[in-house]
Amino acid sequence: MLAILNDSKLIRLMRMWPEGAVLTSEWLIHDMGYSKGLLQQYHRSGWIELIGKGAYRRTQTDDKGHTLPLSWPGGVYALQALSSGRNKDTPPAHVAARTALELGGFSHFLKLSGKETVWLFAEPGYRVPTWFRKYDWDAKIQIYSPKLFSKSLPQTFSQKDRGAFVTLISCPERAVMELLELCPKYESLDHAKLVMESLATLRPKVVADLLQSCTSVKVKRLLLALADLCNHAWLAEIDTAKLDLGAGKRILEPDRAFHVKYQISVPRMEGG
Repeated sequence: MLAILNDSKLIRLMRMWPEGAVLTSEWLIHDMGYSKGLLQQYHRSGWIELIGKGAYRRTQTDDKGHTLPLSWPGGVYALQALSSGRNKDTPPAHVAARTALELGGFSHFLKLSGKETVWLFAEPGYRVPTWFRKYDWDAKIQIYSPKLFSKSLPQTFSQKDRGAFVTLISCPERAVMELLELCPKYESLDHAKLVMESLATLRPKVVADLLQSCTSVKVKRLLLALADLCNHAWLAEIDTAKLDLGAGKRILEPDRAFHVKYQISVPRMEGG
């Protein structure tokens, strides 16, 4: 049963806690000055809930007293905003690939029954906390840690407003390259082509910066080849002579069409 709200530190905590967000005990203790014992007291009193070792949610119920579900963005917020030694411009983990594209308004994926799949890309070497990995979120969380870019490129992240807090997601230019990184094991070439068709307004400067920093020959070639197939005007503004596109053919899937200029497998064109 909840205690009477007459504790000034508790009042402050309840007021500053973003609705739907996870807060870590490390941040609450070291940054906000709450003792471990005080957090345990608030937990016992029912004001906060422990969702895993080192992570709390604020107790929230509906008008019938049922606990409201905790959504995955609240956990991502904690990873991004509360990580030790965090860089506010380059998060240790961010919403990426198809998930970022969907949130950006490029929804071209069939919604199947059951939990949605959410893609997070984590920086190589970053250990996603156990509480996040083991919590039963309202989605299937896929965490991938490629070294896809040699530079952090903070301008390639966008803020997604969640009401009480924001999370960082990949901008469309970065997100499509992350999606191509997942081809063909996790994403099909056909889906990649479908997404690329809708990306006629990508910013050439941002695309060029990402391509120059990209460490994957496959991703660079596939992006250029699909953009060429889609006749996107922004492709003409990319100086491919400045890019390291490697050597040799890249056969991603058997029985696919082959883009001669960029030497990589691509979906067959209609009627092809």
